[in-house]
Amino acid sequence: MDQNLFTDSLALHVSETSTLYAVGNQAFASDRKSIVKLPRGGRHKKVHGFELSQQVVLVYGENEFSLFTYKSKSESDNFQMLYEGETKDWIGTAKFLPDEEGCQFILHMAHSAMLRIQFVQNTELKYVCIIMELAHSTDFSLLYHTWVQGTRYNDLLIMSGNGFGEILIWQPKDPIILDPTRLLKCYRLNLRVKAHNGVIFSINYKMSANLLVTTSDDRSLKFWKLDTKPLSVKPILSCFGHTARVYCAMIVDYEDQMLIISGGEDSFICIWNPEGKLLLKHRLQFGAPIWKLGFDAVNSMIYCTGATGNILGINIQTIFKQEQLHISQLSSTEYMRKVKYITKSVAIGLSNKNSLYHINVNTESAIWKLVSEFPAYKCSVLEVFDGMIATCGAERVTLLRFNADTGSFVKVYDGGIMESIVRSFHFLNKELYLISDEQGNCLLLKGDELQVVGRFNNAAGRDESCITAAVLILPQCILLSRRNGNLMLYTQEPDATEFVMRDKIRHLHGYMGSTVLQLLRIHGEHAHILSAGHGPALIYLRINLNDYQLSVLRREYVPLAWVEAAPTSDILIGFNDNHIVAWSRQHGVILQLKCGGGHRCWDFELTNEALDIIFVQKKEVIFYREQLYPESKRSLLPRNSWHTKSCNTMQLLLPKAANGKKYLLSAGEDNIIQINLVIDDSLFPRLELHTHLSNVKYLAAIAVLGTPGSWLIFSVGGRAQLCINEFDSVTGSVTELGSHTLLSITPNNNARLMSIVVLRQENTNGFSLYVASSDGRVLLYTWQLAKAAMLNFIRLIDVKRCPLQLKCLPELDLMIVATTSGELYGYNHTLDLQKFKLQLHSGGINVLDAFVEQQHTLHIVTGGDDENVKHTTIKLNDLQLEETIEHAKLHNAQVNALTIQSESAGLFVYTCGVDKQIYKIHLSTQQRTHLGYTCIADTKGMLLHENECLFVYGSGLQAIKLVEY
Repeated sequence: MDQNLFTDSLALHVSETSTLYAVGNQAFASDRKSIVKLPRGGRHKKVHGFELSQQVVLVYGENEFSLFTYKSKSESDNFQMLYEGETKDWIGTAKFLPDEEGCQFILHMAHSAMLRIQFVQNTELKYVCIIMELAHSTDFSLLYHTWVQGTRYNDLLIMSGNGFGEILIWQPKDPIILDPTRLLKCYRLNLRVKAHNGVIFSINYKMSANLLVTTSDDRSLKFWKLDTKPLSVKPILSCFGHTARVYCAMIVDYEDQMLIISGGEDSFICIWNPEGKLLLKHRLQFGAPIWKLGFDAVNSMIYCTGATGNILGINIQTIFKQEQLHISQLSSTEYMRKVKYITKSVAIGLSNKNSLYHINVNTESAIWKLVSEFPAYKCSVLEVFDGMIATCGAERVTLLRFNADTGSFVKVYDGGIMESIVRSFHFLNKELYLISDEQGNCLLLKGDELQVVGRFNNAAGRDESCITAAVLILPQCILLSRRNGNLMLYTQEPDATEFVMRDKIRHLHGYMGSTVLQLLRIHGEHAHILSAGHGPALIYLRINLNDYQLSVLRREYVPLAWVEAAPTSDILIGFNDNHIVAWSRQHGVILQLKCGGGHRCWDFELTNEALDIIFVQKKEVIFYREQLYPESKRSLLPRNSWHTKSCNTMQLLLPKAANGKKYLLSAGEDNIIQINLVIDDSLFPRLELHTHLSNVKYLAAIAVLGTPGSWLIFSVGGRAQLCINEFDSVTGSVTELGSHTLLSITPNNNARLMSIVVLRQENTNGFSLYVASSDGRVLLYTWQLAKAAMLNFIRLIDVKRCPLQLKCLPELDLMIVATTSGELYGYNHTLDLQKFKLQLHSGGINVLDAFVEQQHTLHIVTGGDDENVKHTTIKLNDLQLEETIEHAKLHNAQVNALTIQSESAGLFVYTCGVDKQIYKIHLSTQQRTHLGYTCIADTKGMLLHENECLFVYGSGLQAIKLVEY
């Protein structure tokens, strides 16, 4: 399926045989085996919901609705559109009335109005909708959700939640106002209940249990008892399990019990029992808000939709039936201090009485057995690798080898080797070991005899004694991390014993050091390493094997408080507070296990089928198994990895050295820069950059001279941060070149950098950087690739208003600045000469583009908060204003996106606003053409590629082929 639309999935309907869902304005049907896309017709707005009757499906969203016939199987010709209609208000919910004569349904609007509609076939064999009644209650407050209970019109119970946290209940029975000519009836509001301290986002009702559930932006679910005779709503309890707004909840029956399932802005689903006990909390939407929930009772699947268009499911049957394998205890006086897996089925443990035990974890009734070959002594270290066991204590090291076939242990080595208490022992491979003591001594040992083959001459003090992670790069090159947070690269000369430190990175993961160091690959003259530690970031490093210099390529943030293991490229294992968490890039959280203080002593075994966890909790050893990638996790559509928050900026790259491959750079409010490969109008993710601490407002890319296919990416955003990265489109790698906080020039710590323009200096890899800051300044810096760590300040200008947009025209020696006050400034490239100042808009200028025509006229098109598009022409000979043409009433909301394009028929501009309308204006004739709509909300910009495909971005991304218009 083409990946050309990434936006909210707001509608979901789950039945026993099929599932209906929507992404933006596209609706889909799935029978669990195949996916069918419903005809779109004239629908351009997002689909919010579905309702089904006997072989008729109603699709509605905003103020549009459509009716289709459908058959039992989801085949392409089984959905035929019968009718399309519009309403004057947003449709909150819809419902068929099966107990009424004919095909009748109601549409309930956002301001308590309700249409009763008859759907019939007229004498011309065309389907029409006949309005039978327009009803409303005596309350007209804005409603955020409505639940309609009943199958006959006069018996309907309509329960709504408004922005004041009130539950409003009324019935279309006994009208108090009649207007037969307009088919209008007004009904009394039966009940008003103050329920929440904020907006009510969802209402769900189960009549057999008289249970009403509401959710709100006050982060709570509330249970209510609703009686219909007489009508009353009484509070039962409140539930708090979400950390952000709760958008949806549903009541389901599962294995003879009733469950309440909720989803919210925090990406978690929570499952509760009717007593309000939290049974399960699971992260499902990869950081995006959860909008809707659905439950397949036949397959025990919970489905949810999210803000990125992913429709994900999880099987609660397998989750609820997961159990700990067993809990093991030695005795009332002896317990395990350290535990490790030695094979997939055997674990070993050191007790508080300094004895070594082993156990077969696959046997339910297994007991700990003493390892008699172990010479009991107080151990500070227990490490395991490929059947070898290492224990260390005061100056002493013991090596044991385990025979998996016989279950026996053989003592390989036991003796003193260090000068003080051993603090760390690392297996670099089967033959090489790295050991250090508390005095900072560090040795490289080899073989069963622990022959000393290397010493590290940079002996550290007590605060740096413990090595937290180490990896062998080459026989003569070792990378290690110490407890103080420093990452150090050592090399050894031929025939020398001493290792010499060649490079160091201080506090790569803060002050705790790396917990994971993995050699990913050696490519040519470079070695690539993955590092993780006490923080939510993976850091990719590169070692130049010629001069042994360390550099940071990029970092990637993950949903773990800290990372302890990276057993595969897909799975990470670590901790969030008091939980052991295993996270998959493809499947999200696959394990979340409460361990208390178990993160101090734990281990894992990973196979293709299961993840086994062992840890110590309250002096007991707990064994746990989780099925890996079970059928319980499912995605109804191919999962995308688009931005979880609004996209602010995009740029299209066309690297000549990458075999014609096109790349799309994007960044936004989720602090992430994404690099996607573009094939036709579909996107395929390649890399993510996590260098920004706050939102990214703008990015600019420029090619590197002398390196075909290499691009420099300059990005600016919140916290006055400017980041520079290098993207090699040939190898698909990224290198972090620098992150700068422009506080010395911009003293306001909250200043946000709004835009950046990059100009090359005289065919070199030196550049001039023009940065717009929200405190009203435009800053000029110089930067050189050869000195990537240095950023040189040149000059600033203060335009007194926030500069929103910058546009550079090098051939005219002109820098254009647009501000929040609607002013447009023109400066030379050194920012020391103002060439013009124009007042164009009554509000902020959100977007601008410029085009030079035949070296005598400058065309500038701007869009603003005043909902206007203005075309300004300036004479180039004297930079005097020639004409300004206003395209008023083109859009009915602020204009945030436009682009000028030169076509064979002349010069055109494409525009789009928050109203989602797309226009094309001929700048010579001023003729306007309405091209259609986008379903992307909060539009931030657009890109036109080869006059064929229009990328519209904001709260999502839509690739629109212009030939469709």
